[in-house]
Amino acid sequence: MRFRRPLGPTSRDVVVYASAIGQADNIGDSLLRRAYLDSLRKVGTVHVLLDVGTESYERGLALHPEDVRYFSRSLWLKSAWRSTATKRVVYAYSAGEMDVQPFYVRSYLKSAALVLKARLSGGSGVHLGLGMRVRRSVLARILGFLLLPNSMVRWRDRESAVWSGVGKAAPDWGFALGGVSEGDISAEASRNLVAISMRGDRGTISPEWISLVSSYCSRHSLTPIVVEQVRSDESLCVQLSKELGAELISWGNADNLEHENRLRGVYRNCAAVISNRLHVLVAGVTEGAVPIGLTTGDPQKLERTFGAAGFASVSIQVRPGTAAEPLLSRMAEMMLSRGELVRSAIAARRILADLESELVDSFSFESPSRTQ
Repeated sequence: MRFRRPLGPTSRDVVVYASAIGQADNIGDSLLRRAYLDSLRKVGTVHVLLDVGTESYERGLALHPEDVRYFSRSLWLKSAWRSTATKRVVYAYSAGEMDVQPFYVRSYLKSAALVLKARLSGGSGVHLGLGMRVRRSVLARILGFLLLPNSMVRWRDRESAVWSGVGKAAPDWGFALGGVSEGDISAEASRNLVAISMRGDRGTISPEWISLVSSYCSRHSLTPIVVEQVRSDESLCVQLSKELGAELISWGNADNLEHENRLRGVYRNCAAVISNRLHVLVAGVTEGAVPIGLTTGDPQKLERTFGAAGFASVSIQVRPGTAAEPLLSRMAEMMLSRGELVRSAIAARRILADLESELVDSFSFESPSRTQ
C-alpha cells in the first residue's frame, strides 16, 4: 500500500499524535517512551497524551516546549481527527507491553479508522516497540489485521510479530539510550559493583536466592548495591539491602529523570546487573553492565525482548531445590561474555537509529512509503 500524495499540506505540516501514558512510578516506562518520542519528534510536531498528576513521570519523558500536551484522550483524539483535514497526521501507537484483551479490538478498530482517514492527506500510522504479554491466537490475528493500514509495524519481540501476522521485530526503545561504547569492553577492571533490583510483586526472596547472590559477589570480588527502579519495589529493596548487607539506592524525592540519571551513574560502575525487571537489565547493559536475569518466575519476557535485540539468553531461572553450583557457573559464563553483550547493546542502538531514519524518510514529502 502507498500513501496518496497529499494535495495541500507540505512537509512542515506533519503532526504526530502519540500516547505516552505509562506506569508513572516506573523508570523503565518513562525511559522507553522518551526514546520513542525523541524519534517521533523528528517526523513532526508531537501531540502527546498524558495522565493527570504525573509531573515526575513527565520530566522523565524530557518533553520539549513545542510538544502539545493533552490530559484527555477524547480531546486528543478529536484534535487528531480535525487535523486530518489540514495536515499530514501520523498516529503513533503506544510502545511497551500489552496484555491482549477484547477491549483492544475496539480500541484498534477506532485507531484504524483514524489512520485510514490520515492516509487520505499523506499521513498514516506507526506501531513501533510494543510487545504482547502472552499469546491470544484469535485476538492477536484480529489486531494484526487492524494494523494493516499502518505504514510501519515493529514489535519488540519476534513472537508478537508471528502471533499478529503483521510487521517485524525490532529492539525495545530502551536500547536507544545509554552511553555504552566499544571502550567499555576493555574497562571491566574498573567495575567493582553489582546492582540488584527485584520485583516487589512476586513475593519474598528465598534464603537460597540470597545465598546464591552473596556467593556470586564473593567469587567475583564484587560489592552488591541494591537499586530501586520502581517505587512499588521499595519494601523488597529494603529487605534485600539488609539481607545482603548492601547499600540501598532508593528513589526518594527525585523525579523520574533525576533518579534515572542517578541509577545510570551506578550502572556505569557495575560489572553486572541482577534483576527480574526487564528495563533494569536494559538500562544496565546500555551502560556496559552484564545483564543477569536471575528470576524465580517465567523468563519469557526477558528472553523474547532481549532476543529481538540480538542477545543470546540473559536469564537464569532459579527453581526451588536447584543446586547453586550450576547457577553460579552459568553466571560466570555470562561474565566472560561481557564483550559480546556490550557489542549487542551497541548493535541494538544502531538498529534503532536506522529505524528512526526509516521513520523520518517514510514521512518526508518526497518519499512516499510502502506498508512494512
